[in-house]
Amino acid sequence: MRSQTLRGEVAIVTGGNTNIGLATAQQLADDGADVAIGYLDPVGSRNAVNRVRQTGRRAIAIQTDIRESDQAEKLIQQTVRRLGDVTILVCNAAAQVFCESLIETTDQEIDEVIDTNLKGTLFCIRAFLATCRGGPVRSRSIIVISSINAVLTQPGLGVYGMTKAGSVRTLVEKTV
Repeated sequence: MRSQTLRGEVAIVTGGNTNIGLATAQQLADDGADVAIGYLDPVGSRNAVNRVRQTGRRAIAIQTDIRESDQAEKLIQQTVRRLGDVTILVCNAAAQVFCESLIETTDQEIDEVIDTNLKGTLFCIRAFLATCRGGPVRSRSIIVISSINAVLTQPGLGVYGMTKAGSVRTLVEKTV
């Protein structure tokens, strides 16, 4: 028997079509939440929606590039329109570039990681919080998926580790 502790909740999982995001979407649905899956690459998005729906919960997939603030807003707005008031935001989408040394890392690679892991997370949180204004007082949750690299960076993952540390320590603790 599945837990229904999240019955009546609506969750968004960015990067919810693969790996940790997919497992998170599945668990939220198992616990009773309806789930919107934000994805950039369509691979796995249909499978993710089907897996959530197999739990008996509603699921949608919305292609979103969270590096663009208007697309983060669209993700939240479409979810509200199609599933209802969003009460759980899981910021899972991430970019990772492996480079032998920081000296060899290109500006484009640095921008991709920072724009996804920091700016994209911030854009999603800002859009989510904007929907909380003036509405009924409800308990809401923001979950930011990080990495051990936030505190113990592996060789070649310096930029990724810096952004993961920043997303947890700066965006959530100082912004919300």
